[in-house]
Amino acid sequence: MKDILYFYLPTCPHCAKATKESEEIRKEHPEYAAVKVQMVDESANEDFAAKFDYNYVPCMYLDGDKKIEGQCDKDKLLALFKEAKG
Repeated sequence: MKDILYFYLPTCPHCAKATKESEEIRKEHPEYAAVKVQMVDESANEDFAAKFDYNYVPCMYLDGDKKIEGQCDKDKLLALFKEAKG
């Protein structure tokens, strides 16, 4: 199982939507409840965020590979959780 690294901004409506949909996925699919999601507030962790190559939030990495950047939908998130679970 792989961890998801999730960069977000607290004021971003796309991030709020992605967070809500991620939580829904975990409730609808209990097999993904064990997938760890490390949420990183980009504005509070600028030095850490600067080490990653992305321009838009929400941005999610899996094992160092950028999987989602910018607006995303529930299908993309579900695919990410499936890949994370392995």
